[in-house]
Amino acid sequence: MTDIEPQLSEAELAKRRRSRLSFVVLVAIAVMPLLAAYGMYFFFPDWAPATRSNLGTLIEPPVQVGEVTDDIAIFEGYWTLVVPAASSRCDDPCRDALYVARQVNVALGKDSSRVQRVMLQGEAQLDEDFTALLATEYPRMNRRVISLEAVNRLRELVSAGSLDGHVFVADPNGNLMLYFAPGQEGGDMIDDLKHLLRLSNIG
Repeated sequence: MTDIEPQLSEAELAKRRRSRLSFVVLVAIAVMPLLAAYGMYFFFPDWAPATRSNLGTLIEPPVQVGEVTDDIAIFEGYWTLVVPAASSRCDDPCRDALYVARQVNVALGKDSSRVQRVMLQGEAQLDEDFTALLATEYPRMNRRVISLEAVNRLRELVSAGSLDGHVFVADPNGNLMLYFAPGQEGGDMIDDLKHLLRLSNIG
């Protein structure tokens, strides 16, 4: 006897077509991103976004804090935001850097205790108004006096005539690793610090 395939109703045929269409759509969803990525990589390389893991400027090779201050012990065990104040007054860009560094430290939330702030002042005697500002607005910030040679060394790292407004990052081993230029967004510092803290098994 010959098997006779049963005739399918229009509703069953429509259901089968929908199932096949759904299968094709699912395959397309899985395959199209791969094809698109392949096409961009080989045929439109200029469209590929530039990869960058840091938003601050790397110091290569890193510089030991011992090159700019004798008190290296203060850096041990903490990630440190270093704000240089080359003049006794700490003009507006310098004061902006102090403010941003503090806000970034706070914004790190549960990781804020792993980060400290240090101001390296180029002059032992600071302007009275600035001293009062430090006492009221930044009581938890450590301060150390550095020599003129140390100020010049920091200037060399940023290739700039003025240090005002720069913020450096030092690791818990006392290496100056990167810096942020005057006016750079605090969000950039937060992103870089979160990345470093996530990867770090020290500090």
